[in-house]
Amino acid sequence: MNHYFKQFSQIFCVISNKEHGSMKLFNPDDKKNKAAFLKKLNIDPKKVIGAHLKATSNCQIIKNNAQKIIPNCDALVSPSKDLFLSVSVADCFAVFFFEPNKNIIGVAHAGWRGILKGVIENSLEKIKKLGAGPENLQIEIGPGIQSCHFEIQSDIKKHFLKFPGRIQERNNKIFIDLNSIVKEKLIQKGVEKKNITDQNECTFCKNKKYFSFRRDKPKQTQAMLALIGRI
Repeated sequence: MNHYFKQFSQIFCVISNKEHGSMKLFNPDDKKNKAAFLKKLNIDPKKVIGAHLKATSNCQIIKNNAQKIIPNCDALVSPSKDLFLSVSVADCFAVFFFEPNKNIIGVAHAGWRGILKGVIENSLEKIKKLGAGPENLQIEIGPGIQSCHFEIQSDIKKHFLKFPGRIQERNNKIFIDLNSIVKEKLIQKGVEKKNITDQNECTFCKNKKYFSFRRDKPKQTQAMLALIGRI
């Protein structure tokens, strides 16, 4: 599994790998995989809150574990200790947030639709509502489909024209650099470039390590679990 924010002892942040099995929400077999994964991590499932992904820009503030699945949202933030926020990803990026002065955590599911709709900006706005600005915010960007493989059709290109530097045309094909757009949006909103960490791993390329919807084209989506919590 991949570990993030390792420099902060009060944060536990991971993304599962393909070896742990698929953990897409609501699939019975995936629920078993998730239970086994959490048991391996010694995490109580009752403390894990999941976003019911809808490719939206919606972000919700979580203060307790009264509701285990948050409907109609793609990002979660929390000021609370002993809670774990989660999203599932398979080519989309998990963007993790941590504000060490206020001890605020967050995670966003950033696919191309959510990125364009403003899921990054809305996550930052909810963190601001909790009393933290962007100046001390730490960001980790998980694996996702990189510009080497994120190909779009010409009818989708119009949605990315405001990011001309992120459009790449090769061999009569159009590719988009999504994680660079995420970083651009973060920096535009005041996050320090030095506080953004990106391993630049491509889920499509690393077929033994990650599920990839575009590569595998499964009948039923297979996904990794992205998880962050204060401990």
